[in-house]
Amino acid sequence: MNAGHHQGTLRPGAHRALWIGAIAVAITAWIFSRAGTPFAGFDWLELIAFHKYHYRAALLSGQLPLWNPYVALGRPFLADIETATLYPPNLVFLLPAVWALPISVALHVALILAGACVLGRELALGGRASLLAGASFALSAALSGRLQAGQIQVFCTLSYLPLWWALAWRAWRAPAWPATSALAVATAGIALAGSPPFFWAMGWVVAAWLAAWAAGQPWRALWRGALAVAAGGAIGLALAAVQLVPFFELLQQGNRPRLNPEFVAWGSLPVRNLMSLLVPSTDALKFYWEMNLYAGVLAPLGLVAIVFVWRDREARAFAVTALCGLALALAPLGLTGWLGSWVPGMGALRLPARYAIAVGWSLVLVSILAWQRRGSPGALRVAWGMGMLQIGSLLWAVDRQSAHYAAAVPPAVETEIAARAAQLSGSAGPAPLRVALARDAVRSNAGVLHGFTNLNAFANPGLARVWDASHELAGVPPRTDNPALTAELALQPREALRRWGVQFGWDGPRRVFFFEPAAGPLATAVSAAEFVPNAKEAAEHWWASPGGVVFLEGEAPAVSPWVRESHALLVTVYSATSVEVQWQSPDAGWLVLGEPWYPGWRARVEDTWIDTRPANGWMRAVAVQAGSRRVRFEFFPRSVWWGAAITLVAAIGLLAMLHRVRATKILPP
Repeated sequence: MNAGHHQGTLRPGAHRALWIGAIAVAITAWIFSRAGTPFAGFDWLELIAFHKYHYRAALLSGQLPLWNPYVALGRPFLADIETATLYPPNLVFLLPAVWALPISVALHVALILAGACVLGRELALGGRASLLAGASFALSAALSGRLQAGQIQVFCTLSYLPLWWALAWRAWRAPAWPATSALAVATAGIALAGSPPFFWAMGWVVAAWLAAWAAGQPWRALWRGALAVAAGGAIGLALAAVQLVPFFELLQQGNRPRLNPEFVAWGSLPVRNLMSLLVPSTDALKFYWEMNLYAGVLAPLGLVAIVFVWRDREARAFAVTALCGLALALAPLGLTGWLGSWVPGMGALRLPARYAIAVGWSLVLVSILAWQRRGSPGALRVAWGMGMLQIGSLLWAVDRQSAHYAAAVPPAVETEIAARAAQLSGSAGPAPLRVALARDAVRSNAGVLHGFTNLNAFANPGLARVWDASHELAGVPPRTDNPALTAELALQPREALRRWGVQFGWDGPRRVFFFEPAAGPLATAVSAAEFVPNAKEAAEHWWASPGGVVFLEGEAPAVSPWVRESHALLVTVYSATSVEVQWQSPDAGWLVLGEPWYPGWRARVEDTWIDTRPANGWMRAVAVQAGSRRVRFEFFPRSVWWGAAITLVAAIGLLAMLHRVRATKILPP
């Protein structure tokens, strides 16, 4: 009897899991069968595909991808959270991308549906209503549009919202370690998934809902609930510290302004785009994917249903959440520009339209709750019909928007030029061939696939030292609207490109490609050093100097020989995270490596490891004694060690507390 009852209790869960899997596969198949698939999205073509390629190549070769030498002359890879290097589900990309991407999408759609079922259980919805809510979120423009635009890590991050919402609410209502721990694990997953701006936006969404739901509670209940949710969030961030600590270090070295009123207000939601709540994006009426709110026919019905369910606590909280999202997103209100000046972190973000990610879905949930609360047979029959109409409207909308969310195809000449660059790389030594090719020739980051590094780049964020120097010295104004994209630095005069070590590029006046394998030696022995106050002046002095001197940052005077000279050195070994140079000089001096300096690069000289110094504004340098010896540069930042230590301590502490709670429940008093 007990066994039969036990088996019976398992069937609903297994049945629901089968439905979740089937619906996830069906939604994924529909998205990838449309005219514009995620493979054709701008972010996938210009950024994410190269992340996945470098990630896969590094792991399959047995290396942790800490540095990417093929983008923007070299930049951190693991520290860039968009690479999702330490996000466990990202391991699926060890498979070829043609399989890995649909599998990843299907897994995250299943996560949406499972999270919606958990949220539905908390809201006392039925299983079918919960699956309808989950499918509505997965197919809403807030997710499907960004997925079709190739924003894969954004999609992965947003997939946690229903589950995170439910777990935060559970932790608030019943503060206890199991609930707090579940919230912490979900928070860690979101933090690792690869899109901090949407993690931030999701935080505002959940906070608005909890505040609206908890309004009127006694102060003690408010305090306990808020403390439990804050504890879960803090522990989750600690679990993700192995990724977050290097990311914060990158932000310190990056080119993103900490506070830029113009930048933080760029991309607000125009009032016109409120129409997207009512009609989907089509060829006749297009809505940019960042500003498309369409969530099916139930969303506008939710505006009407608010009147009938306003007294319902949960439904009212969803309505308030939708209003708060619109208030933060709408351009005429300009709230994000105002908040950016005093809310830490907000001033570094852009596209306020992202705060409206849950507006349409919140209204859908209001509609579902309205039908659920009525409960009459007639209402349920109407609900079935409206549910079918809801899914049909979303499938049609995904089909209509797919074509105009696809990006332009790569340049037709990219394959030919990339093959030529790869052929020339053999003449340039073990280091990657340094090129300056505009985006109409090859994509900015295409060198990842072909083994060359391009002065032009799509890096988010870029390194401030390289970004500032490359634009200022070239006389090219940087883009203020999107500091992830460099301006057309590849169109500088050939003489200027030579100073950047460019070996292959386009000679505009002569209208021919040029190849100079000896241009701008990668490693140089310099006899003299001068100290300047900051990186900007160091780069300016380097640009104006004829050579023979390295410009370091600091106040101490340098003792320099009367004769200033320099000569090229041989690079014998080159990999993504290590460079070996053969030092040969009759005098002591400085070994200057013409690649970006970053914390964590160190050099081994005479069996002693020392940190490299920033040189000439953006390069690496290390002092070496006279003679002949090998100098090895390696990259392993301390931020990774510190982050791993915090993650380990947080994981051990969380497991210990859960074990203690479990033991307390098992043992008799």
